[in-house]
Amino acid sequence: MLATSTLPDELAAAGWRLTDAGKGERRIPGSIEERFVLGAERALVLMTEGATKTVALVQRHTGIVQVKRYSFPLTCRSILAMSSPPFGELLGLCA
Repeated sequence: MLATSTLPDELAAAGWRLTDAGKGERRIPGSIEERFVLGAERALVLMTEGATKTVALVQRHTGIVQVKRYSFPLTCRSILAMSSPPFGELLGLCA
């Protein structure tokens, strides 16, 4: 999860026992954004900080970001709480 995610706190508040599983990296689409303006001879030029020209093009790229990883036990109680597919198929494990 991204460092700014509130999901771990929300899951813990809902009764899930989360365990820190370390840090990792993920590729996130659109995490890098480049803005271009029209420069001399109408060529695209990377926009600099503080520029006042109108943005002509916004280009987004996939970037690698640092994430926190968590794990949690999958108990029959938690399986029963997740009745929608694909988790519903796991109900046979609790019989």
